[in-house]
Amino acid sequence: MNKNLVWGGTMAIVGISMFIFAAQDTLFTNTPKATPTPQIFSSEKPTILPTPQISISEKISEAKKLMGNGLFQEAITLLADEKKNSTVLNILIEANIEQKQYDEAEKNIQELLQINKTEKNISGYIRILLLKGEVKNAESLLSQLSKGKEKTFYQLIISITKDEHEKAKKYATQLLQYDEYKNIANVFLDVYKTYESFRDG
Repeated sequence: MNKNLVWGGTMAIVGISMFIFAAQDTLFTNTPKATPTPQIFSSEKPTILPTPQISISEKISEAKKLMGNGLFQEAITLLADEKKNSTVLNILIEANIEQKQYDEAEKNIQELLQINKTEKNISGYIRILLLKGEVKNAESLLSQLSKGKEKTFYQLIISITKDEHEKAKKYATQLLQYDEYKNIANVFLDVYKTYESFRDG
């Protein structure tokens, strides 16, 4: 037999033996037994922990915090399934307006008016109608407001949209006596002054 062939065969056997020796921990170890799975149909019933209920007052408090952080849609979602009382509806209306969801705001203000028909809520309805561009509907509700700054402000807005400039100037002048409307009134009066100056040009 050729010496080279014998030598090659011997080295091959040695190499294989060394490989098996080195890998025996991996190749010949006993595989661990599988952990038995629990029976699907067990006689023991699983314990169901009760879901903690959040009270309506806690939800209202949380919704106000969300709105304070500018999270208006989150506040709407939080209160969406709650019974609609005055407090919940007021929060939803404010959040709807901030989100420009005027149709939803109108539905909620209508529901609020069924619960509590006050001048404040009627005024809120007029505001929503004006935001929707429904000037005629807003104007039809003005008679339900007593004379005052809010009514005068709405009259100013309606007069402007109807191009009734003399009426608008009158209402803007009346609003100058109220601090919260003074700046707005001055803006409108300045616009009319500028218009008068350049009208002939």
